[in-house]
Amino acid sequence: MRKTLIQRKEVTDAGGAASIEFTDIPQTYTDLYLVVSARNTTTNDECWVYPNGSTSNLSYRLLRSNGSSVLTSTTGRFYMSISSDTSNTFGTGECYITNYTTSASKMMTQTSASENNATTAYMGIQAVLWNDTTAISSLEIKFSSGNLAQYSSASLYGVSKYNVSSGSPKATGGIISYDSATDKWVHVFAASGTFTPSENLTAEYLVVAGGGGGGNVGGGGGAGGYRSSVSGESSGGGASAETPLSLTASTGYTVTIGAGGAGSTTLSGAGTNGVDSTFATITSDGGGAGSGGSGTPQNGGSGGGGRGAPGTAGTGTAGQGFDGVFYDIGGGGGGASEDGKEGVTSGRDGGDGGDGVSSSITGSSITRAGGGGGGRNVTLGGTRGLGGAGGGANGGLNDTGFTGLLNTGGGGGGGSFSNPTSYNGGAGGSGVVIVRYSA
Repeated sequence: MRKTLIQRKEVTDAGGAASIEFTDIPQTYTDLYLVVSARNTTTNDECWVYPNGSTSNLSYRLLRSNGSSVLTSTTGRFYMSISSDTSNTFGTGECYITNYTTSASKMMTQTSASENNATTAYMGIQAVLWNDTTAISSLEIKFSSGNLAQYSSASLYGVSKYNVSSGSPKATGGIISYDSATDKWVHVFAASGTFTPSENLTAEYLVVAGGGGGGNVGGGGGAGGYRSSVSGESSGGGASAETPLSLTASTGYTVTIGAGGAGSTTLSGAGTNGVDSTFATITSDGGGAGSGGSGTPQNGGSGGGGRGAPGTAGTGTAGQGFDGVFYDIGGGGGGASEDGKEGVTSGRDGGDGGDGVSSSITGSSITRAGGGGGGRNVTLGGTRGLGGAGGGANGGLNDTGFTGLLNTGGGGGGGSFSNPTSYNGGAGGSGVVIVRYSA
């Protein structure tokens, strides 16, 4: 864990102040840690912490001692020094708030002790629940009556689970990790969301769309479109890496994760295309569907494979993926790094899907956007087409085509044929969006 001072405030007015308030709290930390040193101008020792200024939906459990007795209570407060305590003494309190940006209820733990060079002083420990779904963006510290005396102070810290020299992430959204080898923050979106930087950023990205569904007794689905701006790596379709994006502070950039297309359930029919994935201004096209004999392979990020006499297979989008291929029982769907493939023996084997492209944007090399394999003609003893490296699904062996792997954009496998039974195509895998920037 790493603790970073957000702001310190002190009462400077000789007459005191009604409250100390922290506003516009950054939403980039994991937890908050508040330290208070205070004295009341009156004899009231009850000092409260209000999230977002709210006095409602708060519940407490308190354990208190004054040196001679102990009691429990369902009220809550910091115990601070008061005007009748020894001059120039201040109580101290600590408040730790976990997961303050969550949309669930917030837990707060508080400890405090008043200071008094006399027979009576108080100390307490309490648990607080704020039953509210709003992220905490402000905190107010105040007595229930009276003012915070001059020189009372409060310090607010942001606590990050990342113990790195470069501090905390500079954006919210997705699953966040830190890559020490590159000194970069990585945000992985496996589901749709919003990426919001807390400062202006130059960000690399990898945007992969959903893979296309496989055909019934047919070709494999094409991989989802693959676009990358990672230096030294490639986009799909043999293209070079694109230009990183310049992003503006406090702007929410929409992230959409495309679903995989459905496999065909119609005899010799085509599946459906995968769904586009987007990040800011970047869109990757959903993979083209594979088809059976009476269907038409679809164009997409990578093109779908087809079945039957040579024809026009699905084509890939320039800079995102490659083409599928026609083949007797089922051609392979296109992948991000190569075309789909024909089978070895006409009329028997399904074609393999085209391979995807590897990326180390998360710190580990992972291949994504492989095409789906074509189905097998079981009656003639053929073998199924294998999915391309990077999440592409195998074609059916004596069954439905396999499903592309989640968050890879892999194409679905084509269904097989075992006279007189035809099998459905498999669904494509969902896409993924990954954003990376310097710490």
